[in-house]
Amino acid sequence: MVRNYEEKTTRGTFSKDVMEAAVNTVLSGTSIRKAAEQFDLNYKTLGRYVLLQQKNGTLGGISFGYESEKRRIFASQLEALLIDYVIESSNIYYGLTFKDLRTLAYEVAVKNQLKIPTSWEENKMAGEDWMVSFRARHEDKLS
Repeated sequence: MVRNYEEKTTRGTFSKDVMEAAVNTVLSGTSIRKAAEQFDLNYKTLGRYVLLQQKNGTLGGISFGYESEKRRIFASQLEALLIDYVIESSNIYYGLTFKDLRTLAYEVAVKNQLKIPTSWEENKMAGEDWMVSFRARHEDKLS
């Protein structure tokens, strides 16, 4: 994970409504390439969704675009519990160091049988990049 990664493309950032409209346009007779250009989509991606529509009869229940939640180690609820623990520890004057929090995150992930990077296994703690991202996501609560 790169700390300050900036997206270089807009691929995968389309909305469900735009994709459904583009698929309907293709199914009504427009070519895939023309519809993709009209709706500013990648033609290969549009083609996959057209095939899914034809195969299933609907696009319901299909995920659209990239979902950052899938790439995270902890689900939102589990991460909320972690942040609550950090705040509670601080309130009783038992603040956690970064190293303590990284170790705690590793232990929570292992206990909950989550998929974790191999570097976490080797070091028996979460990575520095995870820590930086965690702090950035919860900056309002940690300040």
